Amino acid sequence: MQDIIEVIQKTVEDSPRARKEALLALADNAGIGRMFHHLLAGQESRAILRALCDLSTDRACRERIAHYAKIHQEPCTALLFCADPKLRKNMALLLGRLDAALYAPVLLRALEEEETDFVKPSILLALGNAKGSPEVLLALQNFEIPGGEDKNLREQRIAKQKALASLSPKKQVARPI
Repeated sequence: MQDIIEVIQKTVEDSPRARKEALLALADNAGIGRMFHHLLAGQESRAILRALCDLSTDRACRERIAHYAKIHQEPCTALLFCADPKLRKNMALLLGRLDAALYAPVLLRALEEEETDFVKPSILLALGNAKGSPEVLLALQNFEIPGGEDKNLREQRIAKQKALASLSPKKQVARPI
């Protein structure tokens, strides 16, 4: 039987869909547990975190991943502040998919402290999943993005618009009877 870590290593250059398909059969509790063990030990962290993001689009996998993320909440959220910007970016994405409302306080802190422009859109989008949180809505409304036409700044503006649209109360349109 193939090991989930070996499959991650072999599919590192594949598309997210291809990685997910290759990993789904191995993404049981033991497989997800091994992924978290290696991730938190700093072994193949980028590839493993990207694979967890890919798998989190599957409902059953997302539940297993959320379980392990809650068990290891402190070391997982600490990755939002690690030295590697790609790990910060992907951890924000993952936490936003798992339970944005639960992780909103740490995601807001990460957004406030983040200095790398290409990481900020992922944090903004993750916060956009914190439905029903007036604190997140207010924080995003007050979040300032510098002017300029840099690609990363444009991505931040787009991510902020999407997050705000997701969090804003939907207006009821009156329909004629």
